[in-house]
Amino acid sequence: MPSNVHEALRVGLVRAVAYLPRLGLAIVLLLVAVLAIAVVMAVLKRALQRVPLKATVRTLALSGTRLALWLGALAGVLQVLGLDKVSLALAGSAAAAVFAVASGASQWTNDVISGIMLASDRDLLLGARVNAAGVEGVVEEVGITKTRLLGEGGRLHVI
Repeated sequence: MPSNVHEALRVGLVRAVAYLPRLGLAIVLLLVAVLAIAVVMAVLKRALQRVPLKATVRTLALSGTRLALWLGALAGVLQVLGLDKVSLALAGSAAAAVFAVASGASQWTNDVISGIMLASDRDLLLGARVNAAGVEGVVEEVGITKTRLLGEGGRLHVI
Protein backbone atom coordinates (compact mmCIF):
# COMPACT_ATOMS: atom_id res chain seq x y z
CA MET A 1 0.00 0.00 0.00
CA PRO A 2 2.72 2.57 0.76
CA SER A 3 4.16 2.04 -2.73
CA ASN A 4 0.76 2.95 -4.26
CA VAL A 5 0.65 6.16 -2.22
CA HIS A 6 4.20 7.05 -3.28
CA GLU A 7 3.40 6.30 -6.90
CA ALA A 8 0.23 8.41 -6.75
CA LEU A 9 2.17 11.31 -5.20
CA ARG A 10 4.92 10.99 -7.81
CA VAL A 11 2.42 10.99 -10.70
CA GLY A 12 0.56 13.92 -9.18
CA LEU A 13 3.80 15.89 -8.75
CA VAL A 14 4.88 15.17 -12.33
CA ARG A 15 1.50 16.40 -13.65
CA ALA A 16 1.65 19.52 -11.48
CA VAL A 17 5.17 20.35 -12.72
CA ALA A 18 4.00 19.85 -16.31
CA TYR A 19 1.29 22.48 -15.76
CA LEU A 20 3.68 25.14 -14.40
CA PRO A 21 4.65 26.59 -17.81
CA ARG A 22 0.99 26.60 -18.87
CA LEU A 23 -0.01 28.23 -15.61
CA GLY A 24 2.51 31.02 -16.12
CA LEU A 25 1.24 31.63 -19.64
CA ALA A 26 -2.37 31.57 -18.40
CA ILE A 27 -1.55 34.21 -15.76
CA VAL A 28 0.15 36.41 -18.37
CA LEU A 29 -2.85 35.99 -20.68
CA LEU A 30 -5.20 36.92 -17.85
CA LEU A 31 -3.19 40.07 -17.03
CA VAL A 32 -3.17 41.10 -20.70
CA ALA A 33 -6.91 40.45 -20.85
CA VAL A 34 -7.53 42.64 -17.79
CA LEU A 35 -5.64 45.52 -19.41
CA ALA A 36 -7.24 45.02 -22.83
CA ILE A 37 -10.74 44.83 -21.38
CA ALA A 38 -10.15 48.00 -19.35
CA VAL A 39 -8.99 49.87 -22.48
CA VAL A 40 -11.84 48.58 -24.66
CA MET A 41 -14.43 49.43 -22.01
CA ALA A 42 -13.03 52.95 -21.51
CA VAL A 43 -13.08 53.62 -25.27
CA LEU A 44 -16.58 52.18 -25.64
CA LYS A 45 -17.89 54.17 -22.68
CA ARG A 46 -16.51 57.39 -24.13
CA ALA A 47 -17.95 56.58 -27.57
CA LEU A 48 -21.39 55.77 -26.15
CA GLN A 49 -21.46 59.06 -24.24
CA ARG A 50 -21.33 60.88 -27.58
CA VAL A 51 -24.41 59.04 -28.85
CA PRO A 52 -27.85 60.20 -27.66
CA LEU A 53 -28.81 57.06 -25.75
CA LYS A 54 -30.72 56.61 -22.54
CA ALA A 55 -28.60 55.61 -19.56
CA THR A 56 -30.20 52.16 -19.35
CA VAL A 57 -29.39 51.37 -22.99
CA ARG A 58 -25.83 52.60 -22.51
CA THR A 59 -25.44 50.49 -19.36
CA LEU A 60 -26.86 47.44 -21.11
CA ALA A 61 -24.43 47.83 -24.02
CA LEU A 62 -21.48 48.22 -21.66
CA SER A 63 -22.49 45.26 -19.50
CA GLY A 64 -23.04 42.99 -22.50
CA THR A 65 -19.69 43.95 -23.99
CA ARG A 66 -17.89 43.44 -20.68
CA LEU A 67 -19.49 40.00 -20.27
CA ALA A 68 -18.53 38.94 -23.80
CA LEU A 69 -14.94 40.11 -23.34
CA TRP A 70 -14.57 38.30 -20.02
CA LEU A 71 -16.06 35.10 -21.45
CA GLY A 72 -13.55 35.29 -24.30
CA ALA A 73 -10.68 35.86 -21.89
CA LEU A 74 -11.78 32.96 -19.69
CA ALA A 75 -12.10 30.68 -22.73
CA GLY A 76 -8.57 31.66 -23.78
CA VAL A 77 -7.14 30.94 -20.32
CA LEU A 78 -8.89 27.57 -20.19
CA GLN A 79 -7.54 26.68 -23.61
CA VAL A 80 -3.98 27.62 -22.60
CA LEU A 81 -4.36 25.35 -19.58
CA GLY A 82 -5.27 22.50 -21.91
CA LEU A 83 -8.92 22.45 -20.91
CA ASP A 84 -10.19 22.67 -24.49
CA LYS A 85 -13.48 20.87 -23.83
CA VAL A 86 -14.36 23.18 -20.93
CA SER A 87 -13.43 26.19 -23.06
CA LEU A 88 -15.59 24.95 -25.93
CA ALA A 89 -18.52 24.24 -23.59
CA LEU A 90 -18.23 27.73 -22.12
CA ALA A 91 -18.19 29.36 -25.56
CA GLY A 92 -21.13 27.25 -26.73
CA SER A 93 -23.18 28.06 -23.65
CA ALA A 94 -22.46 31.75 -24.04
CA ALA A 95 -23.44 31.67 -27.71
CA ALA A 96 -26.72 29.91 -26.86
CA ALA A 97 -27.51 32.49 -24.18
CA VAL A 98 -26.74 35.38 -26.54
CA PHE A 99 -28.92 33.81 -29.23
CA ALA A 100 -31.81 33.43 -26.77
CA VAL A 101 -31.54 37.05 -25.62
CA ALA A 102 -31.19 38.32 -29.19
CA SER A 103 -34.26 36.38 -30.33
CA GLY A 104 -36.33 37.73 -27.48
CA ALA A 105 -35.10 41.28 -27.98
CA SER A 106 -35.49 41.48 -31.75
CA GLN A 107 -38.62 43.68 -31.60
CA TRP A 108 -36.94 45.94 -29.07
CA THR A 109 -33.89 46.16 -31.35
CA ASN A 110 -36.12 47.13 -34.27
CA ASP A 111 -37.76 49.80 -32.11
CA VAL A 112 -34.37 51.20 -31.09
CA ILE A 113 -33.16 51.37 -34.69
CA SER A 114 -36.41 53.05 -35.76
CA GLY A 115 -36.11 55.50 -32.87
CA ILE A 116 -32.57 56.42 -33.86
CA MET A 117 -33.72 56.98 -37.44
CA LEU A 118 -36.61 59.17 -36.25
CA ALA A 119 -34.39 61.14 -33.88
CA SER A 120 -32.06 61.97 -36.76
CA ASP A 121 -34.91 62.90 -39.15
CA ARG A 122 -34.86 66.65 -39.92
CA ASP A 123 -38.63 66.76 -40.42
CA LEU A 124 -39.41 65.49 -36.92
CA LEU A 125 -38.27 68.38 -34.74
CA LEU A 126 -39.45 69.35 -31.29
CA GLY A 127 -42.38 71.73 -31.61
CA ALA A 128 -43.28 70.57 -35.13
CA ARG A 129 -46.92 69.80 -35.87
CA VAL A 130 -47.26 66.25 -37.23
CA ASN A 131 -49.84 63.61 -38.00
CA ALA A 132 -48.64 60.12 -37.07
CA ALA A 133 -50.44 56.86 -36.33
CA GLY A 134 -53.79 58.63 -36.75
CA VAL A 135 -52.90 61.24 -34.13
CA GLU A 136 -52.23 64.90 -34.81
CA GLY A 137 -50.20 66.97 -32.40
CA VAL A 138 -47.04 68.87 -31.57
CA VAL A 139 -43.83 66.88 -31.04
CA GLU A 140 -42.93 67.09 -27.36
CA GLU A 141 -40.20 64.44 -27.21
CA VAL A 142 -38.47 62.04 -29.59
CA GLY A 143 -36.98 59.11 -27.68
CA ILE A 144 -35.25 55.94 -28.79
CA THR A 145 -38.37 53.78 -28.60
CA LYS A 146 -41.19 56.34 -28.25
CA THR A 147 -42.28 59.69 -29.62
CA ARG A 148 -44.58 61.91 -27.55
CA LEU A 149 -47.10 64.19 -29.23
CA LEU A 150 -49.19 66.79 -27.45
CA GLY A 151 -52.63 66.65 -29.08
CA GLU A 152 -55.83 68.63 -28.91
CA GLY A 153 -56.89 69.68 -25.43
CA GLY A 154 -53.41 68.96 -24.01
CA ARG A 155 -53.74 65.21 -24.35
CA LEU A 156 -50.36 63.42 -24.49
CA HIS A 157 -50.03 60.64 -27.10
CA VAL A 158 -47.17 58.15 -26.98
CA ILE A 159 -46.31 56.54 -30.32
